[in-house]
Amino acid sequence: AGGTYLSPAAEKLLAAPAAAAGKDAGGVSGLTARETEILYAIGGGLTTRDIAEKFGLSGRTVDVHRANIKRKLGCASLAEVLVRALDYKRAQDAALQPPAP
Repeated sequence: AGGTYLSPAAEKLLAAPAAAAGKDAGGVSGLTARETEILYAIGGGLTTRDIAEKFGLSGRTVDVHRANIKRKLGCASLAEVLVRALDYKRAQDAALQPPAP
């Protein structure tokens, strides 16, 4: 019929980021691509040094990104950023899991 076919698993993968963005309009969706990468890394337990090495950045640059993430997410502390990072990482990882049979 001229349309594009997507498997149910592919549809789920493509829909997950859009659904997450809709739920969090004032949050994670307001971050830059680099900030979301760093947020994900924070959620994975990486230190500033680890993140700097992984992305080829200085520790100071990572700290600036952390401060921007904190401000944009409206977090009161870096501990709150960590909680948001853990939630974000879990959501991203769950979106990549294939559906249960």
